[in-house]
Amino acid sequence: MKLRKGTNISSYESQDY
Repeated sequence: MKLRKGTNISSYESQDY
């Protein structure tokens, strides 16, 4: 998974910053 900073994690799958 690509780590996106400054984005709503709730919108994506549980992603680690």
